[in-house]
Amino acid sequence: MHQFAFAGSIEFDFGTMANNVFFDDAPSGAAANITTPSFDTSVSRTFTGKGRHVNSCHLNRGTRGVVVVQ
Repeated sequence: MHQFAFAGSIEFDFGTMANNVFFDDAPSGAAANITTPSFDTSVSRTFTGKGRHVNSCHLNRGTRGVVVVQ
């Protein structure tokens, strides 16, 4: 789980396996999805709304994360 202050940014670091990031429940203020399969790179996203933002990878089922914006 990643936790940070309101309107903050986070880096999604992708290793050697391709991943993407989707905020499936589309909460208000969630960052944009990372739809392109990515590997060996980092992608920055900014959250504009407080709350619990659950995300998942659609390429690797069962890979999930949570971003908490306070």
